[in-house]
Amino acid sequence: MITGNSVLFNQATSILRTFGLRETLRRVFYYSALKIFGEELYQKPIIDCIIKHAKGYSTFIDIGAARGVITVAVSHLFNCCIAIEPLSKNFSKLLSNISANRIKNCIALPIALNEKPGTKTIYFTPRSTDTASFIKSLIPYESLRSERVKVDTLDNVIKIYGAKQPYLIKIDVQGYEYKVFKGGSETLRKKCLIISEFWPFGLKSAGNDPFEYIKFMNEFGYQVYNLSGSPLSISKIVQLCKLGVQDPFVVLNILFCKKDYNIERAR
Repeated sequence: MITGNSVLFNQATSILRTFGLRETLRRVFYYSALKIFGEELYQKPIIDCIIKHAKGYSTFIDIGAARGVITVAVSHLFNCCIAIEPLSKNFSKLLSNISANRIKNCIALPIALNEKPGTKTIYFTPRSTDTASFIKSLIPYESLRSERVKVDTLDNVIKIYGAKQPYLIKIDVQGYEYKVFKGGSETLRKKCLIISEFWPFGLKSAGNDPFEYIKFMNEFGYQVYNLSGSPLSISKIVQLCKLGVQDPFVVLNILFCKKDYNIERAR
């Protein structure tokens, strides 16, 4: 997470302009909670959304699991969990958290996901491994570090580990979400519910048009909602994309649901 008074002011200004006062105050609350109470409360909106929709889903896939806060909180709701985290420091903590909480239904994988298998260099700073990225320009250059990590595709992971559908997927990979799902087209054709970070600036930095990510998911039958279950209109998404490719502080979590999913029943 980027810090500093001037940066935080710019971030708050961007959120106010894009989402309004209510959302600005909500994010200020959760950022303050992160600093005071830790990541568990900061991730609460995503955890609550997973809990609300978990019924009927067999496998939870946490792409960009970091230290496993979300996986630990929701693992008991699923038959199987797959937690994917490429950065070695985070992965070590992920394994420790799984062990400390005696979670028996979780497979932890020290890999990244992309369009095709291989290896890639991931960049991070020792102070904040939460913001690790394949995109060097997105990481502050102060004390910049890098690791070479193994890469596979989402479809391959599903096949190798025999994960049973339906899938509830959470993904937060610093602008690589579109590329991950390009390597997961077989998975997307199955029954999935997906919570995705939507960061237009990061998507653009990864070489993709952020609106193309939305269109790609639409082609597989997914509609876009906010985490509370309200649909996001095309005009709102277009606005977010236009603002976001210029402003790195325009970011939100969205919900991709199949058109036949009764979201009203879960609200």
